[in-house]
Amino acid sequence: MRPLAITLLLLLACRPAPRARFGVAIGAVDTAQGPVLVVHKPTVVAFWLAAADSLRRADSDSLSRDFENYTRLVAPLLEEQDIELRTTHADSIVVEREDAPRRVVMLSGLDFPFGYVLIEPGFAERIVTGVSTDDELLDEIDWYFGVDEEDGDSGSVHVTLAGNSGT
Repeated sequence: MRPLAITLLLLLACRPAPRARFGVAIGAVDTAQGPVLVVHKPTVVAFWLAAADSLRRADSDSLSRDFENYTRLVAPLLEEQDIELRTTHADSIVVEREDAPRRVVMLSGLDFPFGYVLIEPGFAERIVTGVSTDDELLDEIDWYFGVDEEDGDSGSVHVTLAGNSGT
């Protein structure tokens, strides 16, 4: 029994490390690798949780590539609109604002372990799970942040959280 346990331990110790997915190469400001990401300003958070590793390898690779490519395509518009792009593997996000209490957005337990969180402190966040094409993501960003590429209108359409006055 003891040699079997030692053999199993050696096999587990010698297996290759899990592959890193969802790099920062998409032009994001930074990546939160720790337990929490803190947001203070209008932000799109692209998240890829460890639970995504439970997907079949071929599916995961394809989804990860698509996810990164579509995120990379919307990055210039976000920069133009002064909306920060952050990436994370953390399963929670803390939203802070000077005149409001801190809020925690939990990402674990969603229908897909990857997607986007659109955040403007003082307003309810919008979570979009799964892979969205660049056009779909831009539509979500336009709706949430009130960004209209054609006429430059930036009328916000958020729902104000109870007890907060918004912006």
